[in-house]
Amino acid sequence: MGTNSIIQNDDGRSRQAQTDSIPRIAVRDLFAALLGFENKPRRTLEDLRRQFCADRGKYRGDFLWSAARDNAVELQRLGLVEGGPFPKDSRAYQTLRDSPLVIAARGKELIRTFRGDRAVGYDSLFKAMYSSHPYLRSFVRLIMERPIFVPVISSLKEHITPKYASANTLANDVSKGTFDSPALLQSVERRISRALTNVEQNEITAGSTELVRQTSMNACTDEPREFAKKFILKLNDVVVPAIFRSDRLDFDFRTHRMLWSLGEAFRLWAAVRSHPHFDGWIIFRTALVRSKNGISVDELIFESGIQRTEERFLEKLYAAYGKTEALVRKSHVPAWELRSVFCYENHCQPSVFNRLFDTYRNGDEQFELHMEIQGQKPKHEEVLRAGNRNVGSVRVVKR
Repeated sequence: MGTNSIIQNDDGRSRQAQTDSIPRIAVRDLFAALLGFENKPRRTLEDLRRQFCADRGKYRGDFLWSAARDNAVELQRLGLVEGGPFPKDSRAYQTLRDSPLVIAARGKELIRTFRGDRAVGYDSLFKAMYSSHPYLRSFVRLIMERPIFVPVISSLKEHITPKYASANTLANDVSKGTFDSPALLQSVERRISRALTNVEQNEITAGSTELVRQTSMNACTDEPREFAKKFILKLNDVVVPAIFRSDRLDFDFRTHRMLWSLGEAFRLWAAVRSHPHFDGWIIFRTALVRSKNGISVDELIFESGIQRTEERFLEKLYAAYGKTEALVRKSHVPAWELRSVFCYENHCQPSVFNRLFDTYRNGDEQFELHMEIQGQKPKHEEVLRAGNRNVGSVRVVKR
């Protein structure tokens, strides 16, 4: 299920840490793959690949072979199917594409559960993944204690230094083997609202120096904007593990993103980028995960579903509007920022907010909503709709 490694704490002492591999899959695909065994208990990797191709309406070559493999590997890891070995690359896939996959007893049981109650089926799948993935358990432990702010780097100018407003400047520096690490450290400290420890500073500095060494040749040959995009992604793999190592979330940035997606699929936590108080992503719980032993889930409590959030919705919306207005200093606040503040304050999923906002868009005898049509799209999140309109900004007035 995982391997052990030795890492160093901020105090210099070593501790043992488990490593894990969070699957790069969608929960919907995982369930779809499992349900495919309902009428055909013996399948192949190629069967899964063709199923995914049919679902997406795209057929070409060995398209989605890795999705078939990754879902099969996870189903086996969870004890839901039996199979293997699995291909490491597309060439090996051609040899192993007809390898058999057979539904296991636990898989049949989960299918019956899902058919009886879809929500219970999803809960059962999460519990199985929780028991199988140490990284997921570590993430749940922290998200149940407090919201998690992640200073994701997405802008050279805003998140490193104005000096790199031009990708050409970054590429030129890196091609010479230089990079403004002090500016990066200052930016991270500003965004997380605390000083970095010596260990964190040293790790980020050493990591960025190594990244420059590895990419200096690419900086000379690649188109600057494309180089900058790739450099930013790799830089997140330096910064994010460093600032979360003391919380034992010391895994790469892509794993963090996959964990955010898993929680959203299971409706257990949400990740938003548009909260005006945070210059980065804020992830917060939308349900409670109870575990006595830290290895298996005893109970999932959904305390902020559609019915609970609907209670006094407009009153809560007015309170969230007041906080958003104070932060952005505008009477009409961006709709997606209002949604982020509301969801953060009320521990609810953005999808729940979307549905209720549309339902109560005409207000009531106590509250009135003024909306402006969307002029610009949010950079990181979906638009907010009211009726058949995309909402750009909102003002909530108490009559």
